[in-house]
This record gives sequence, structure tokens and C-alpha cells, in this order.
Amino acid sequence: MDDVSLTEYTSNAFTNGNFASGAAPWRGEFSVANGAAVVSKGNSVYQNANLGTQSYYTVSFKAKGKGVAGAAQMTAKPIVSSDYITSESVVNLNSTDWKTYSFKLFTGINPDVSIFFNST
Repeated sequence: MDDVSLTEYTSNAFTNGNFASGAAPWRGEFSVANGAAVVSKGNSVYQNANLGTQSYYTVSFKAKGKGVAGAAQMTAKPIVSSDYITSESVVNLNSTDWKTYSFKLFTGINPDVSIFFNST
């Protein structure tokens, strides 16, 4: 995955979304090559964030391969489907070429979320 951005319709709220500075502050089992996160099958990459309450966001990114990307309530790994904020805050990935994806999320009363990418 590459060029990850999180916007509240006006500004980017992600840190190192393009992986130009390596892996930090992303977490998980992955490597960085050519400015993109490389996530092996069965592993994930995520970033925890405090986004503010009652806020709408759009997450956009480029990815190739198979997996799931989305937003979940901040929790200990592994992130499971019951942690997803809403079904709209998850997108299935399935492309052999780089493709742009996006999903929306609303933080509600809990501003602490994990943006995650799971490889399947």
C-alpha cells in the first residue's frame, strides 16, 4: 500500500502516509520498499490515532493484492470484524495492479481509532 491519506475534508491527519520516512509510526508485521508498505499474507499494518469526536473522515490510499482495509475501535491486535466502526469503514482489496481505494468513517463519541490494512 502507498500514499495513505486521512482527511477531515480539509486537512491530512495521517503521519508518514506515503512511507517516505520508513515505517514509523506505523505498527505491525511489514516492511517498507520503494515508498510502500509490503504486508505478507496473514499480517497487518496499522496506525492508531486520536481523531476527535463526532468527526467525519475519508481515508484514501493505493494498494495492490488481496486483503481488507478499514477503521476499527482502537484495540489490542489482532483487529477482528467486531471491532470495525461500521461496515462503511471497511473496504475489500483485490487487485494485481495498483488501485486507489477509499472509505469513510465517523468517529462518534470515541475518537480513538486504528486504521488498518490486513493482507489475506
